[in-house]
Amino acid sequence: MFIGFNDEMKKILKSLVGKKLLNFEGDFEEKWNRVYSFLRINTNDGSIDLTNEESYIDFIEEKEDVTCLKCQTSKFNNIKDEFKLSSKYVSSNIIINDVVKEINIITEIIIKEGAENIEYDKGIEIVTENHSYLFYTKSWFDEYIYYSFDNNRYDELYPIDEDLKVWKNGENVNVKIERKKELL
Repeated sequence: MFIGFNDEMKKILKSLVGKKLLNFEGDFEEKWNRVYSFLRINTNDGSIDLTNEESYIDFIEEKEDVTCLKCQTSKFNNIKDEFKLSSKYVSSNIIINDVVKEINIITEIIIKEGAENIEYDKGIEIVTENHSYLFYTKSWFDEYIYYSFDNNRYDELYPIDEDLKVWKNGENVNVKIERKKELL
């Protein structure tokens, strides 16, 4: 089973390569290094909206409500358009002004004895000429998008042991989690 960016979304993300990354817009909670559910990525050639939304999926014999990262080309044509959010936090910009060199997707593979393997896209890494920007999720049920600048070591930021605890849920089951990084 696969939960994550489809081919069209990967094309949208890959289109960032070679463009000047202007800024990120969102409801940034700096204390927790996160933004609630929605992040706008602005370039010199348009904008992309990255969301972490709930979706219903067929999951081990039943429907389950989980969050997953998605992206789309923004409805707005440029960063001068009004940016509105409905949450309690104040929208802010993180100014970048740097050219994107590569985009990576971080995928988690959950291997549980007696069940179908699950591949779940947990984050994206945007690498520019001078820095790297990592946007990722921590759990299946958390709508926040967490961020880290110039620390692209996802395993350090959210150790596999944390996910193993969730999957084992106090039971003595054989679960293995692997992570991979895919260059777009």
